[in-house]
Amino acid sequence: MNSQFKNYNDKTRLLLKRRNFKEALSYITHCIEREPNPTMELFELRVIAFEYLKKYDEAQTDAKRMIHLNNKSAKGYLRLGKLQQLSNQDGMADQTYALGLANVHKLDPLLPVLRKASEQLARRLQLSRPVMNLFARFPKEIIIKIFDNLDFKTVVRCMQVSRLWSKSIKKEPAFFRRLDFTYAKHGSVMNRDKNVMCIARYSAYAKNEIQSVIGVEKLGILTPSKALLRCVPSLTEWQTISEIKVPQLDKLHLIWTPFSNLQFLHCNTPVTFSTAARILHSCPKLVELTFKSLIPDLLFDSMEWKDTATFQSPTFSLKQLVFLRDQKFPLHETETEFLRQILQNSPSLETLTVTYQNNLSGLLQQAPCKLKKLSVFDDSHNPSPKKLFISSSVECLTVEPGLPNLAISSPYDIQSAEGDIELRELLLNLYVRLSQDIVTKTTNFLEKCRHLRSLILKDAVALNDQLAQIISFFPDLQVLDLSDNISVDDKFATVLGTMCPQIKQLNLSGCPSLTGRGLLSLVKTLTQLEKVSILHCDLVSKETISFVRNKGIKVYTSTYTSVPVNGTKRLKLI
Repeated sequence: MNSQFKNYNDKTRLLLKRRNFKEALSYITHCIEREPNPTMELFELRVIAFEYLKKYDEAQTDAKRMIHLNNKSAKGYLRLGKLQQLSNQDGMADQTYALGLANVHKLDPLLPVLRKASEQLARRLQLSRPVMNLFARFPKEIIIKIFDNLDFKTVVRCMQVSRLWSKSIKKEPAFFRRLDFTYAKHGSVMNRDKNVMCIARYSAYAKNEIQSVIGVEKLGILTPSKALLRCVPSLTEWQTISEIKVPQLDKLHLIWTPFSNLQFLHCNTPVTFSTAARILHSCPKLVELTFKSLIPDLLFDSMEWKDTATFQSPTFSLKQLVFLRDQKFPLHETETEFLRQILQNSPSLETLTVTYQNNLSGLLQQAPCKLKKLSVFDDSHNPSPKKLFISSSVECLTVEPGLPNLAISSPYDIQSAEGDIELRELLLNLYVRLSQDIVTKTTNFLEKCRHLRSLILKDAVALNDQLAQIISFFPDLQVLDLSDNISVDDKFATVLGTMCPQIKQLNLSGCPSLTGRGLLSLVKTLTQLEKVSILHCDLVSKETISFVRNKGIKVYTSTYTSVPVNGTKRLKLI
Protein backbone atom coordinates (compact mmCIF):
# COMPACT_ATOMS: atom_id res chain seq x y z
CA MET A 1 0.00 0.00 0.00
CA ASN A 2 2.85 2.38 0.79
CA SER A 3 4.44 1.92 -2.63
CA GLN A 4 1.04 2.26 -4.30
CA PHE A 5 0.27 5.47 -2.40
CA LYS A 6 3.70 6.77 -3.39
CA ASN A 7 2.75 6.28 -7.05
CA TYR A 8 -0.59 8.04 -6.50
CA ASN A 9 1.11 10.91 -4.69
CA ASP A 10 3.92 11.39 -7.24
CA LYS A 11 1.60 11.42 -10.25
CA THR A 12 -0.91 13.77 -8.58
CA ARG A 13 1.84 16.19 -7.52
CA LEU A 14 3.29 16.10 -11.03
CA LEU A 15 -0.08 16.97 -12.57
CA LEU A 16 -0.58 19.79 -10.09
CA LYS A 17 2.90 21.12 -10.82
CA ARG A 18 2.05 21.18 -14.53
CA ARG A 19 -1.17 23.05 -13.59
CA ASN A 20 -3.36 20.27 -14.92
CA PHE A 21 -5.76 20.67 -12.00
CA LYS A 22 -8.80 19.00 -13.54
CA GLU A 23 -6.78 16.01 -14.70
CA ALA A 24 -5.21 15.71 -11.26
CA LEU A 25 -8.66 15.84 -9.62
CA SER A 26 -9.99 13.17 -12.01
CA TYR A 27 -7.00 10.92 -11.39
CA ILE A 28 -7.07 11.10 -7.58
CA THR A 29 -10.88 10.61 -7.57
CA HIS A 30 -10.43 7.49 -9.68
CA CYS A 31 -7.77 6.24 -7.21
CA ILE A 32 -10.10 6.80 -4.24
CA GLU A 33 -12.92 4.92 -5.96
CA ARG A 34 -10.58 1.99 -6.70
CA GLU A 35 -9.52 1.62 -3.06
CA PRO A 36 -11.87 -0.35 -0.81
CA ASN A 37 -10.65 1.59 2.28
CA PRO A 38 -9.27 4.99 1.13
CA THR A 39 -6.85 6.56 3.59
CA MET A 40 -6.64 10.06 4.98
CA GLU A 41 -3.62 10.81 2.75
CA LEU A 42 -5.66 10.15 -0.42
CA PHE A 43 -8.41 12.53 0.69
CA GLU A 44 -5.74 15.14 1.51
CA LEU A 45 -4.50 14.95 -2.12
CA ARG A 46 -8.03 15.54 -3.37
CA VAL A 47 -8.44 18.46 -0.92
CA ILE A 48 -5.35 20.04 -2.49
CA ALA A 49 -6.78 19.56 -5.99
CA PHE A 50 -10.15 21.07 -4.97
CA GLU A 51 -8.34 24.01 -3.38
CA TYR A 52 -6.43 24.76 -6.59
CA LEU A 53 -9.76 24.75 -8.46
CA LYS A 54 -11.28 27.00 -5.73
CA LYS A 55 -14.01 24.45 -4.99
CA TYR A 56 -13.93 25.10 -1.27
CA ASP A 57 -17.23 23.38 -0.35
CA GLU A 58 -16.17 20.02 -1.86
CA ALA A 59 -12.73 20.44 -0.29
CA GLN A 60 -14.29 21.01 3.13
CA THR A 61 -16.25 17.77 2.77
CA ASP A 62 -13.03 15.81 2.16
CA ALA A 63 -11.30 17.63 5.03
CA LYS A 64 -14.07 16.53 7.36
CA ARG A 65 -13.56 12.95 6.12
CA MET A 66 -9.89 13.31 7.04
CA ILE A 67 -10.87 14.28 10.60
CA HIS A 68 -13.36 11.39 10.74
CA LEU A 69 -10.67 8.90 9.69
CA ASN A 70 -8.13 10.17 12.25
CA ASN A 71 -9.24 12.81 14.74
CA LYS A 72 -5.92 12.61 16.59
CA SER A 73 -3.99 14.08 13.64
CA ALA A 74 -3.64 17.83 13.08
CA LYS A 75 -3.67 17.55 9.27
CA GLY A 76 -7.45 17.44 8.93
CA TYR A 77 -8.03 20.39 11.28
CA LEU A 78 -5.39 22.50 9.51
CA ARG A 79 -6.90 21.77 6.08
CA LEU A 80 -10.48 22.42 7.20
CA GLY A 81 -9.59 25.62 9.08
CA LYS A 82 -7.70 27.03 6.12
CA LEU A 83 -10.58 26.26 3.73
CA GLN A 84 -13.08 27.89 6.07
CA GLN A 85 -10.93 31.04 6.20
CA LEU A 86 -10.77 31.08 2.41
CA SER A 87 -14.58 30.90 2.42
CA ASN A 88 -14.79 33.91 4.80
CA GLN A 89 -15.94 31.69 7.66
CA ASP A 90 -13.47 32.86 10.30
CA GLY A 91 -15.80 32.03 13.19
CA MET A 92 -16.16 28.40 12.08
CA ALA A 93 -12.41 28.19 11.47
CA ASP A 94 -11.79 29.38 15.03
CA GLN A 95 -14.05 26.61 16.33
CA THR A 96 -12.25 24.05 14.15
CA TYR A 97 -8.86 25.07 15.51
CA ALA A 98 -10.14 24.95 19.08
CA LEU A 99 -11.56 21.44 18.51
CA GLY A 100 -8.24 20.35 17.01
CA LEU A 101 -6.24 21.68 19.96
CA ALA A 102 -8.49 19.66 22.27
CA ASN A 103 -8.30 16.38 20.31
CA VAL A 104 -4.89 16.25 18.62
CA HIS A 105 -2.27 14.04 20.27
CA LYS A 106 0.35 16.02 22.18
CA LEU A 107 3.20 14.30 20.30
CA ASP A 108 1.83 15.21 16.86
CA PRO A 109 4.62 17.13 15.01
CA LEU A 110 2.03 19.50 13.48
CA LEU A 111 0.55 20.51 16.85
CA PRO A 112 2.73 23.69 17.10
CA VAL A 113 1.63 24.65 13.57
CA LEU A 114 -2.02 24.22 14.58
CA ARG A 115 -1.50 26.29 17.73
CA LYS A 116 0.21 29.11 15.77
CA ALA A 117 -2.59 29.15 13.17
CA SER A 118 -5.16 29.40 15.96
CA GLU A 119 -3.32 32.30 17.62
CA GLN A 120 -2.99 34.22 14.34
CA LEU A 121 -6.67 33.82 13.60
CA ALA A 122 -7.63 34.88 17.14
CA ARG A 123 -5.44 37.99 16.81
CA ARG A 124 -7.05 38.90 13.50
CA LEU A 125 -10.54 38.36 14.90
CA GLN A 126 -9.73 40.63 17.83
CA LEU A 127 -8.57 43.42 15.52
CA SER A 128 -11.64 43.12 13.29
CA ARG A 129 -14.16 43.24 16.13
CA PRO A 130 -16.30 46.36 16.45
CA VAL A 131 -14.56 49.07 18.51
CA MET A 132 -16.41 51.28 20.96
CA ASN A 133 -16.81 54.77 19.53
CA LEU A 134 -15.16 56.83 22.26
CA PHE A 135 -15.54 59.99 20.21
CA ALA A 136 -19.34 59.70 20.24
CA ARG A 137 -19.65 58.55 23.85
CA PHE A 138 -17.46 61.17 25.58
CA PRO A 139 -17.52 64.96 25.22
CA LYS A 140 -14.98 66.54 22.89
CA GLU A 141 -13.23 68.36 25.74
CA ILE A 142 -12.47 65.08 27.54
CA ILE A 143 -11.15 63.40 24.38
CA ILE A 144 -8.85 66.35 23.64
CA LYS A 145 -7.58 66.28 27.24
CA ILE A 146 -6.77 62.56 26.91
CA PHE A 147 -4.95 62.92 23.60
CA ASP A 148 -2.96 65.92 24.83
CA ASN A 149 -1.28 63.59 27.33
CA LEU A 150 -0.38 60.98 24.69
CA ASP A 151 2.81 60.98 22.68
CA PHE A 152 2.67 61.12 18.91
CA LYS A 153 3.48 57.41 18.50
CA THR A 154 0.40 56.47 20.54
CA VAL A 155 -1.79 58.84 18.53
CA VAL A 156 -0.67 57.10 15.33
CA ARG A 157 -1.48 53.71 16.86
CA CYS A 158 -4.95 54.95 17.80
CA MET A 159 -5.51 55.84 14.15
CA GLN A 160 -4.79 52.19 13.28
CA VAL A 161 -7.40 50.79 15.70
CA SER A 162 -10.32 51.26 13.36
CA ARG A 163 -11.46 53.36 10.42
CA LEU A 164 -13.93 55.13 12.70
CA TRP A 165 -11.20 56.23 15.10
CA SER A 166 -8.96 57.31 12.23
CA LYS A 167 -11.67 59.57 10.78
CA SER A 168 -12.44 61.08 14.18
CA ILE A 169 -8.78 61.84 14.91
CA LYS A 170 -8.27 63.44 11.52
CA LYS A 171 -11.08 65.88 12.25
CA GLU A 172 -9.20 67.31 15.28
CA PRO A 173 -5.99 69.02 14.08
CA ALA A 174 -4.91 69.76 17.65
CA PHE A 175 -3.74 66.14 17.95
CA PHE A 176 -0.98 66.84 15.40
CA ARG A 177 0.67 69.83 16.99
CA ARG A 178 3.70 67.76 18.00
CA LEU A 179 5.05 65.29 15.42
CA ASP A 180 7.53 63.04 17.19
CA PHE A 181 9.40 60.47 15.09
CA THR A 182 11.87 59.49 17.81
CA TYR A 183 10.84 55.83 17.77
CA ALA A 184 10.27 55.48 14.05
CA LYS A 185 12.39 52.50 12.93
CA HIS A 186 14.99 53.04 15.61
CA GLY A 187 17.57 50.88 13.86
CA SER A 188 18.67 53.42 11.28
CA VAL A 189 18.70 57.18 11.00
CA MET A 190 18.08 56.98 7.26
CA ASN A 191 15.01 54.80 7.82
CA ARG A 192 13.79 57.29 10.39
CA ASP A 193 14.12 60.10 7.89
CA LYS A 194 12.17 58.04 5.36
CA ASN A 195 9.45 57.57 7.95
CA VAL A 196 9.15 61.32 8.22
CA MET A 197 7.48 61.13 4.81
CA CYS A 198 4.22 60.46 6.67
CA ILE A 199 4.34 64.15 7.62
CA ALA A 200 2.59 64.62 4.29
CA ARG A 201 -0.49 62.84 5.61
CA TYR A 202 -0.47 64.30 9.10
CA SER A 203 0.13 67.85 7.99
CA ALA A 204 -2.81 67.53 5.62
CA TYR A 205 -4.99 66.75 8.65
CA ALA A 206 -3.40 69.35 10.92
CA LYS A 207 -3.29 72.13 8.31
CA ASN A 208 -1.49 74.95 10.11
CA GLU A 209 -1.56 73.42 13.60
CA ILE A 210 1.89 71.76 13.51
CA GLN A 211 4.13 73.46 16.08
CA SER A 212 6.85 70.92 16.84
CA VAL A 213 8.70 68.32 14.73
CA ILE A 214 11.13 65.94 16.44
CA GLY A 215 13.24 63.41 14.59
CA VAL A 216 13.94 65.10 11.25
CA GLU A 217 17.67 64.58 10.81
CA LYS A 218 18.74 66.11 7.52
CA LEU A 219 18.98 69.79 8.35
CA GLY A 220 20.25 71.22 5.08
CA ILE A 221 19.25 68.58 2.54
CA LEU A 222 16.02 69.26 0.66
CA THR A 223 13.69 66.30 1.28
CA PRO A 224 10.00 65.96 0.34
CA SER A 225 9.02 66.10 4.01
CA LYS A 226 10.96 69.32 4.51
CA ALA A 227 9.57 70.81 1.33
CA LEU A 228 6.12 70.16 2.76
CA LEU A 229 6.98 71.75 6.11
CA ARG A 230 7.99 74.90 4.29
CA CYS A 231 4.28 75.52 3.83
CA VAL A 232 3.52 75.25 7.57
CA PRO A 233 3.87 78.75 9.06
CA SER A 234 2.93 77.57 12.56
CA LEU A 235 6.11 75.46 12.97
CA THR A 236 8.11 76.78 15.94
CA GLU A 237 10.25 73.83 17.13
CA TRP A 238 12.64 71.59 15.19
CA GLN A 239 14.78 68.92 16.81
CA THR A 240 17.20 66.34 15.46
CA ILE A 241 17.94 63.26 17.53
CA SER A 242 21.17 61.59 16.50
CA GLU A 243 24.17 62.17 14.34
CA ILE A 244 24.27 61.25 10.67
CA LYS A 245 27.13 60.79 8.26
CA VAL A 246 26.88 63.33 5.48
CA PRO A 247 29.24 62.76 2.52
CA GLN A 248 29.27 66.39 1.39
CA LEU A 249 29.38 68.67 4.39
CA ASP A 250 29.76 71.79 2.26
CA LYS A 251 26.21 71.31 0.91
CA LEU A 252 24.47 71.31 4.26
CA HIS A 253 23.35 74.94 3.94
CA LEU A 254 21.03 74.65 0.94
CA ILE A 255 17.64 75.68 2.37
CA TRP A 256 16.77 77.49 5.57
CA THR A 257 14.75 80.42 4.33
CA PRO A 258 11.33 78.73 4.70
CA PHE A 259 11.48 78.46 8.49
CA SER A 260 11.16 82.14 9.32
CA ASN A 261 8.91 81.52 12.35
CA LEU A 262 11.15 78.92 13.99
CA GLN A 263 11.75 79.66 17.69
CA PHE A 264 13.38 76.48 19.05
CA LEU A 265 16.07 74.56 17.17
CA HIS A 266 17.90 71.69 18.88
CA CYS A 267 20.48 70.25 16.52
CA ASN A 268 22.33 67.07 17.48
CA THR A 269 23.55 66.64 13.91
CA PRO A 270 27.03 67.93 12.93
CA VAL A 271 26.74 71.19 11.02
CA THR A 272 29.32 73.56 9.58
CA PHE A 273 29.74 77.17 10.64
CA SER A 274 28.33 78.29 7.30
CA THR A 275 25.17 76.31 7.99
CA ALA A 276 24.92 77.82 11.46
CA ALA A 277 25.25 81.31 10.01
CA ARG A 278 22.49 80.69 7.47
CA ILE A 279 20.23 79.32 10.19
CA LEU A 280 20.70 82.49 12.25
CA HIS A 281 20.05 84.62 9.20
CA SER A 282 16.96 82.68 8.05
CA CYS A 283 15.35 82.28 11.49
CA PRO A 284 15.30 85.73 13.14
CA LYS A 285 12.76 84.64 15.80
CA LEU A 286 14.98 81.94 17.33
CA VAL A 287 14.81 81.95 21.14
CA GLU A 288 16.62 78.67 21.90
CA LEU A 289 19.41 77.40 19.64
CA THR A 290 21.45 74.24 20.23
CA PHE A 291 24.49 73.16 18.23
CA LYS A 292 25.85 69.95 19.75
CA SER A 293 28.62 69.44 17.16
CA LEU A 294 29.92 72.40 15.17
CA ILE A 295 32.58 71.54 12.61
CA PRO A 296 34.67 73.89 10.45
CA ASP A 297 34.00 74.23 6.75
CA LEU A 298 36.09 72.12 4.41
CA LEU A 299 38.26 75.14 3.59
CA PHE A 300 38.90 77.54 6.45
CA ASP A 301 39.57 80.52 4.20
CA SER A 302 36.25 80.10 2.37
CA MET A 303 33.90 80.26 5.34
CA GLU A 304 30.77 81.56 3.69
CA TRP A 305 29.18 83.08 6.79
CA LYS A 306 31.23 86.27 6.25
CA ASP A 307 29.63 86.75 2.81
CA THR A 308 26.05 86.51 4.10
CA ALA A 309 23.97 89.19 5.75
CA THR A 310 23.85 87.22 8.96
CA PHE A 311 25.12 89.89 11.29
CA GLN A 312 23.71 92.95 9.57
CA SER A 313 20.49 92.65 11.58
CA PRO A 314 20.67 94.78 14.73
CA THR A 315 19.86 92.05 17.26
CA PHE A 316 19.02 88.38 17.68
CA SER A 317 16.19 87.16 19.91
CA LEU A 318 18.30 84.40 21.46
CA LYS A 319 17.81 83.68 25.16
CA GLN A 320 19.51 80.26 25.25
CA LEU A 321 22.52 79.20 23.16
CA VAL A 322 24.43 75.91 23.12
CA PHE A 323 27.62 76.36 21.09
CA LEU A 324 29.71 73.18 21.26
CA ARG A 325 32.37 72.60 18.63
CA ASP A 326 33.98 69.31 17.70
CA GLN A 327 37.43 69.33 19.30
CA LYS A 328 38.81 66.89 16.73
CA PHE A 329 39.30 69.87 14.42
CA PRO A 330 41.82 72.64 15.23
CA LEU A 331 40.43 76.00 16.31
CA HIS A 332 40.47 78.72 13.66
CA GLU A 333 40.41 82.44 14.37
CA THR A 334 37.33 82.82 12.17
CA GLU A 335 35.35 80.65 14.60
CA THR A 336 36.21 82.97 17.47
CA GLU A 337 34.97 85.94 15.45
CA PHE A 338 31.76 84.01 14.74
CA LEU A 339 31.03 83.50 18.45
CA ARG A 340 31.94 87.11 19.25
CA GLN A 341 29.45 88.40 16.67
CA ILE A 342 26.67 86.21 18.10
CA LEU A 343 27.31 87.42 21.67
CA GLN A 344 27.53 91.05 20.56
CA ASN A 345 24.17 90.86 18.77
CA SER A 346 22.27 88.90 21.46
CA PRO A 347 21.45 91.36 24.26
CA SER A 348 18.69 89.09 25.62
CA LEU A 349 20.93 86.03 26.02
CA GLU A 350 20.53 84.47 29.48
CA THR A 351 21.91 80.93 29.15
CA LEU A 352 25.16 80.06 27.39
CA THR A 353 26.74 76.62 27.01
CA VAL A 354 30.06 76.80 25.19
CA THR A 355 33.24 74.86 24.53
CA TYR A 356 36.24 76.58 26.11
CA GLN A 357 38.35 78.80 23.84
CA ASN A 358 41.48 80.72 24.67
CA ASN A 359 39.82 84.12 24.38
CA LEU A 360 36.49 83.09 25.96
CA SER A 361 37.13 85.30 28.97
CA GLY A 362 37.56 88.38 26.75
CA LEU A 363 34.41 87.54 24.77
CA LEU A 364 32.35 87.31 27.96
CA GLN A 365 33.69 90.63 29.22
CA GLN A 366 32.75 92.42 25.97
CA ALA A 367 29.29 90.84 25.62
CA PRO A 368 26.42 93.25 26.37
CA CYS A 369 24.11 90.47 27.54
CA LYS A 370 23.47 89.75 31.22
CA LEU A 371 24.06 86.03 31.49
CA LYS A 372 22.31 84.14 34.26
CA LYS A 373 23.66 80.66 33.50
CA LEU A 374 27.09 79.81 32.08
CA SER A 375 28.26 76.27 31.30
CA VAL A 376 31.79 75.62 30.03
CA PHE A 377 32.87 72.26 28.60
CA ASP A 378 36.60 71.62 28.39
CA ASP A 379 37.85 69.06 25.85
CA SER A 380 41.36 70.41 25.38
CA HIS A 381 44.55 68.76 26.63
CA ASN A 382 46.58 71.92 27.22
CA PRO A 383 47.96 71.84 30.81
CA SER A 384 48.50 75.61 31.06
CA PRO A 385 46.12 77.58 33.36
CA LYS A 386 42.93 78.89 31.76
CA LYS A 387 41.24 82.16 32.59
CA LEU A 388 37.49 82.44 32.88
CA PHE A 389 35.59 85.66 33.58
CA ILE A 390 32.07 85.71 34.95
CA SER A 391 29.94 88.80 35.31
CA SER A 392 28.08 89.76 38.44
CA SER A 393 24.74 88.72 36.88
CA VAL A 394 25.65 85.02 36.58
CA GLU A 395 23.59 82.89 38.96
CA CYS A 396 24.67 79.42 37.81
CA LEU A 397 28.19 78.40 36.77
CA THR A 398 29.24 74.96 35.49
CA VAL A 399 32.76 73.88 34.53
CA GLU A 400 32.85 70.28 33.29
CA PRO A 401 35.00 68.04 31.08
CA GLY A 402 33.77 67.33 27.58
CA LEU A 403 33.05 63.68 28.43
CA PRO A 404 31.75 62.39 31.80
CA ASN A 405 34.58 59.87 32.23
CA LEU A 406 37.35 62.41 31.69
CA ALA A 407 38.98 64.80 34.13
CA ILE A 408 39.81 68.47 33.68
CA SER A 409 43.28 68.59 32.15
CA SER A 410 44.29 72.08 33.34
CA PRO A 411 43.61 74.48 36.23
CA TYR A 412 41.07 77.30 35.94
CA ASP A 413 41.65 80.84 37.15
CA ILE A 414 38.11 82.17 37.61
CA GLN A 415 37.89 85.95 37.69
CA SER A 416 34.94 88.15 38.50
CA ALA A 417 33.93 91.75 39.03
CA GLU A 418 34.61 93.54 42.30
CA GLY A 419 32.43 92.72 45.27
CA ASP A 420 30.29 89.69 46.05
CA ILE A 421 29.04 87.45 43.26
CA GLU A 422 25.35 86.60 42.91
CA LEU A 423 26.04 82.92 42.19
CA ARG A 424 23.30 80.56 43.41
CA GLU A 425 24.57 77.30 41.87
CA LEU A 426 28.16 76.19 41.23
CA LEU A 427 29.40 72.94 39.67
CA LEU A 428 33.18 72.97 39.54
CA ASN A 429 35.47 70.23 38.25
CA LEU A 430 38.97 70.97 39.55
CA TYR A 431 42.37 70.03 38.25
CA VAL A 432 43.88 67.51 40.66
CA ARG A 433 47.40 69.05 40.57
CA LEU A 434 46.63 72.62 41.51
CA SER A 435 49.52 74.90 42.45
CA GLN A 436 49.39 76.84 45.70
CA ASP A 437 48.72 80.06 43.77
CA ILE A 438 45.67 78.58 42.01
CA VAL A 439 44.44 77.09 45.29
CA THR A 440 44.57 80.55 46.88
CA LYS A 441 42.76 82.14 43.91
CA THR A 442 40.09 79.44 43.94
CA THR A 443 39.54 79.89 47.67
CA ASN A 444 39.25 83.67 47.25
CA PHE A 445 36.75 83.19 44.43
CA LEU A 446 34.62 80.86 46.54
CA GLU A 447 34.72 83.34 49.39
CA LYS A 448 32.96 85.88 47.15
CA CYS A 449 30.12 83.41 46.44
CA ARG A 450 28.41 83.80 49.81
CA HIS A 451 24.92 83.49 48.33
CA LEU A 452 25.41 79.93 47.09
CA ARG A 453 22.49 77.53 47.46
CA SER A 454 24.05 74.59 45.56
CA LEU A 455 27.73 73.57 45.53
CA ILE A 456 29.18 70.58 43.65
CA LEU A 457 32.96 70.12 43.85
CA LYS A 458 34.55 67.35 41.80
CA ASP A 459 38.17 66.20 42.17
CA ALA A 460 38.69 68.64 45.07
CA VAL A 461 41.78 66.82 46.34
CA ALA A 462 43.92 69.96 46.22
CA LEU A 463 41.45 71.82 48.45
CA ASN A 464 41.32 69.24 51.22
CA ASP A 465 43.27 71.40 53.69
CA GLN A 466 40.98 74.39 53.11
CA LEU A 467 37.72 72.37 52.80
CA ALA A 468 36.37 73.22 56.28
CA GLN A 469 37.20 76.90 55.73
CA ILE A 470 35.48 76.89 52.33
CA ILE A 471 32.30 75.34 53.72
CA SER A 472 32.11 78.09 56.36
CA PHE A 473 31.59 80.65 53.55
CA PHE A 474 28.11 79.29 52.71
CA PRO A 475 25.71 79.35 55.70
CA ASP A 476 22.64 79.21 53.40
CA LEU A 477 23.76 76.15 51.42
CA GLN A 478 20.96 73.69 50.57
CA VAL A 479 22.62 71.25 48.12
CA LEU A 480 26.18 69.96 48.66
CA ASP A 481 28.16 67.36 46.71
CA LEU A 482 31.62 66.40 48.00
CA SER A 483 31.74 62.89 46.55
CA ASP A 484 34.98 60.94 46.04
CA ASN A 485 36.90 62.84 48.75
CA ILE A 486 39.02 60.96 51.27
CA SER A 487 39.26 63.96 53.65
CA VAL A 488 35.52 63.85 54.45
CA ASP A 489 35.48 62.06 57.80
CA ASP A 490 33.51 62.16 61.05
CA LYS A 491 35.25 65.33 62.25
CA PHE A 492 34.42 67.14 59.03
CA ALA A 493 30.81 65.90 59.24
CA THR A 494 30.48 67.55 62.66
CA VAL A 495 31.84 70.84 61.30
CA LEU A 496 29.58 70.60 58.25
CA GLY A 497 26.44 70.21 60.36
CA THR A 498 27.37 73.31 62.37
CA MET A 499 28.36 75.54 59.45
CA CYS A 500 25.52 74.68 57.01
CA PRO A 501 22.39 73.83 59.01
CA GLN A 502 20.00 74.36 56.05
CA ILE A 503 21.30 71.55 53.81
CA LYS A 504 18.50 69.49 52.23
CA GLN A 505 20.43 67.28 49.78
CA LEU A 506 23.86 65.84 50.55
CA ASN A 507 26.10 63.61 48.45
CA LEU A 508 29.05 61.99 50.26
CA SER A 509 29.42 58.95 47.99
CA GLY A 510 32.91 57.54 47.66
CA CYS A 511 34.11 59.02 50.99
CA PRO A 512 35.75 55.97 52.61
CA SER A 513 36.66 57.79 55.85
CA LEU A 514 33.05 58.49 56.80
CA THR A 515 31.54 56.15 59.43
CA GLY A 516 28.12 55.72 60.95
CA ARG A 517 29.01 58.11 63.81
CA GLY A 518 29.61 60.93 61.35
CA LEU A 519 26.35 60.22 59.51
CA LEU A 520 24.39 60.26 62.79
CA SER A 521 25.91 63.61 63.75
CA LEU A 522 24.82 65.02 60.39
CA VAL A 523 21.28 63.75 60.87
CA LYS A 524 21.06 65.37 64.32
CA THR A 525 22.32 68.79 63.23
CA LEU A 526 20.81 69.01 59.73
CA THR A 527 17.14 69.25 60.67
CA GLN A 528 16.01 69.95 57.07
CA LEU A 529 17.90 67.05 55.46
CA GLU A 530 15.77 65.18 52.88
CA LYS A 531 18.23 63.10 50.80
CA VAL A 532 21.69 61.74 51.50
CA SER A 533 23.82 59.60 49.20
CA ILE A 534 26.53 57.41 50.73
CA LEU A 535 27.43 55.00 47.94
CA HIS A 536 30.62 53.02 48.59
CA CYS A 537 30.88 54.24 52.21
CA ASP A 538 31.61 50.79 53.58
CA LEU A 539 32.19 51.93 57.19
CA VAL A 540 28.54 52.95 57.62
CA SER A 541 26.61 50.03 59.10
CA LYS A 542 23.22 48.80 57.96
CA GLU A 543 21.76 49.57 61.40
CA THR A 544 22.77 53.22 61.03
CA ILE A 545 21.24 53.38 57.56
CA SER A 546 17.97 51.89 58.87
CA PHE A 547 17.92 54.40 61.73
CA VAL A 548 18.34 57.32 59.30
CA ARG A 549 15.61 56.00 57.00
CA ASN A 550 13.23 55.71 59.95
CA LYS A 551 13.68 59.46 60.38
CA GLY A 552 12.01 59.95 56.97
CA ILE A 553 15.28 60.69 55.12
CA LYS A 554 15.97 59.07 51.74
CA VAL A 555 19.30 57.23 51.86
CA TYR A 556 21.00 56.04 48.67
CA THR A 557 23.49 53.22 49.17
CA SER A 558 25.34 50.71 47.00
CA THR A 559 24.29 47.08 46.89
CA TYR A 560 27.83 45.76 46.74
CA THR A 561 31.12 46.47 48.47
CA SER A 562 33.38 48.87 46.63
CA VAL A 563 36.65 47.44 45.34
CA PRO A 564 39.73 49.35 44.19
CA VAL A 565 39.76 50.10 40.46
CA ASN A 566 43.10 50.12 38.70
CA GLY A 567 44.15 51.91 35.56
CA THR A 568 41.54 54.66 35.14
CA LYS A 569 42.71 58.06 34.03
CA ARG A 570 41.29 59.84 37.05
CA LEU A 571 42.96 57.55 39.57
CA LYS A 572 46.28 57.90 37.78
CA LEU A 573 46.03 61.68 37.98
CA ILE A 574 45.16 61.57 41.66
